[in-house]
Order: sequence, then C-alpha cells, then structure tokens
Amino acid sequence: MVLYDQLIRSPRQTLAIEFNRSGTVIVRAPHRLPLPVIHKFIETKTPWILNHKSLQAIYAAPALSPEQIKAYREHAEDILPRRLYELSKQTGMQYRTVRITNARKRWGSCRADLICLSWRLMLVSEPLRDYVMVHELAHVTIKNHSARFWQLVEKHCPSFKSHRTSLRNQILPQ
Repeated sequence: MVLYDQLIRSPRQTLAIEFNRSGTVIVRAPHRLPLPVIHKFIETKTPWILNHKSLQAIYAAPALSPEQIKAYREHAEDILPRRLYELSKQTGMQYRTVRITNARKRWGSCRADLICLSWRLMLVSEPLRDYVMVHELAHVTIKNHSARFWQLVEKHCPSFKSHRTSLRNQILPQ
C-alpha cells in the first residue's frame, strides 16, 4: 500500500512527512537516502498518516474569504500581543518584540528575543494559544527542545502535552 503521493529529495538532513491543503501526502528526504530506508520510515508512520488523512476528510477546513482573513489578522494584532505581555509578566519570561505573521505551518516561532505568532492562532481555543505563547517565551531562554526546556514549559503550562497533541490535529485554512 502506497501511503504517500509525492517524494521530494533535497539537501536536507532528515525525513519528514507533510500534508498539503489538498490532502496530498508529501515525503521529504535527503538526496542520497536509499528508498528502502524511506519506505521503512513511512511504514513506522502508517498509523499517524492514516489518522491524519481521516481527520482531514472529516474536518476539512473551510476556506476563508480575504475579508475574514483580514478580520482575523486585525483581531490577532490586538489580542495576541496583549496576551503575550500578560503571560510574560506571569511567568517572568522576557521578550523584546512580537510580530503577527501569516505563517501557515507554524503556530509560532522565536528568534533571539523576537516572538512571531501566526494570526491563525485566533482559530483555536485560548488554552491552546496560551500554550503556544508559553512555548515561544520559553525559547527566548532555552533555544532547543531539551528536557530542561519542556520542564520550563510544563511549569507554566501543566497541560502542555494535551495541548501539543490538539494543535497537531488542527486542520487550518490556508
């Protein structure tokens, strides 16, 4: 059974599986990685792929109009920086700048003391938004996903594991 629609080889170092908005399963692999290794990797991810495909079929995200996107973005630019500031004060984790982005594949990111948050966070519940913000605030201090990083996230967001799982299952409009 073929579980992917497209294999893209590039100079990358790791294997990855992604779904585009039309439901196409794309496998990204290093140039020289043998096909049997790629297929073995896909085989280990079969339950995840099938689950994600079924979730996409059930919860296919409705397309948003340009007007809706503009409204969500404006709302995000008002709400998200204010909430990030509140969480920064509550947790004692500092940042310098926040930017609202149009990121489609990331809820948030952190570079130095700049935190970027996707306006698409407005499409999920407040506890999930708070988790993303705590996660990015923790990255200002700890730049990786080490055990120490996750302990810091858990200290300020004890339900982070369930929130992370929920976010991974979200199907977002593009």
